[in-house]
Amino acid sequence: MNRRLVVLGATAAAVVGVVAPSFAQSFPIAVQESTDNGVYVGFTVNGEPGGGAAVRNGQACAGLGEDIPVCTPPITFVGPGHTAAR
Repeated sequence: MNRRLVVLGATAAAVVGVVAPSFAQSFPIAVQESTDNGVYVGFTVNGEPGGGAAVRNGQACAGLGEDIPVCTPPITFVGPGHTAAR
């Protein structure tokens, strides 16, 4: 169930990352993104944390507001079409 929440959060953050800039002129929303040591996208509303998602070292994490993010267990690539949890 946690993996579904992470995927949902990551999807929501990606959608916000694409849609939010078009609304930024009329709503106080700021979008942040980074590709340092993985991939991160997040947003703030009125300067307060809104949500975000990150993928780094085989682990995906997502969170909303000031809640502690939910993360998947790290995944290791072990061959074509195969993965194994660390």
